[in-house]
Amino acid sequence: MVTAATATLLNPDPSSAVMSKPSLELWLELETQCNLACRFCYNYWKDGSAPEPQTRTTSETVAALRRLFEAAEVTQVAFSGGEPLLRPDLLELVRLAQSYGIYAILTTNGTLLTRSRIAELRDAGIGTFQISLHSHLPAMHDHLSGGTAWHGAICAMIRLREAGLPMVPVFVATNLNLSHFPRVVTMMGQLGVKDIIFNRFIPTGLGNVHREAIGVPGEKQLIEVLLEADAKARALRMRIQLGTPIEVPDSTTLSNVDLASCPVRPGQRRWTLSADLSLRRCNQSGSNIGGVLGDGMQRLVSELQLPAPHSDGTVRSCNHLGAHGLVKLRAR
Repeated sequence: MVTAATATLLNPDPSSAVMSKPSLELWLELETQCNLACRFCYNYWKDGSAPEPQTRTTSETVAALRRLFEAAEVTQVAFSGGEPLLRPDLLELVRLAQSYGIYAILTTNGTLLTRSRIAELRDAGIGTFQISLHSHLPAMHDHLSGGTAWHGAICAMIRLREAGLPMVPVFVATNLNLSHFPRVVTMMGQLGVKDIIFNRFIPTGLGNVHREAIGVPGEKQLIEVLLEADAKARALRMRIQLGTPIEVPDSTTLSNVDLASCPVRPGQRRWTLSADLSLRRCNQSGSNIGGVLGDGMQRLVSELQLPAPHSDGTVRSCNHLGAHGLVKLRAR
C-alpha cells in the first residue's frame, strides 16, 4: 500500500520538490559484460554463486531512472558495469541524468575511450572519468586486469588530460601490487592529476575465486604503503581518496588521504542499481530490496524517510572482509 508520504515522494509537487526530496547517490551497474576479466572483479555473480543479472531494455531503464530521479534529489550517478562503454544506449542514459541536473561519473577500464568517444561522453554530460590503473608496470596491471589494458588506460588518461576533462585513476590494492601504489601516485602527479582513488581489495565475485592467488593486504601493510604514498601526494598537492574502509590509528597522520567508511546502514543515502533494475545496499553484494519498477521503489522511499546517518568520523567496517575471515576492522 502506498502511503500519503510515499505518494508525495513518488509524485512530488514541483513547487516543493527541491526542498522535500531526500538526497541520494547512485552507483549504476548498467552493463554486465566486460572486455576484461579482472582477477579482483567484485561483480557478485562472477564466482558462480548467483545468476548474472538480466539487462533490461532502454525504455525500462529510462522509466526506472526517471522514477528514481523524481523521488529523490540524486546528487550524482556513477555509470559502471561490467564495462559501461559496452552498453549501446549509454549516451542516452547519460543525457537523461544531465536533463535532471545530476552530476555524472563514468567508471571504466579506459581501453575503449577513443578521442571521439570522449567527446561524445563529454557532450552527453559526463563530468568525471574514473580510469582503472593498478600499477606503474604494464605487466602487473595486465595480469590483474586479465587482459591487455595498461597501454589503453594510459592513452585514455592522456587524451582526457589533453581535453581538459576531470580524470581520476582508480587503484585496487592486492598483495601483488600494493607496493606499487606510491609510484602510481608519482606517475599520476607528473601527469597533472590531482585526485586518485585507492580501493583495498575486497574478495567478492571473481575476487573471491582468485583471493588466494592475488591476496588480501592486512591493515598494517595498507597503512605502511599509504604513509609512503601520502608523503608523495603531499609533495605533488594530490588527494588520495579511500574508496573502501581502512582503520587508521589515531597516532597515524595521513594529511592528504580522505578516509572512507562503509555506507551500509539504516537510512543510507548511497545505493547500487543493477542492470536488472534491482536496488542493492552494497555493490559488493547481490542482496536487493526489489526492483525500481516494482516494490523495491516503495521500500527505498520508506528508507529515505529515515534521518540521514550522521558521520562522527568513525570508520565503519566492511562486512565482506569480516565474513571471509580475512580482515576484521574495528571502529575507532
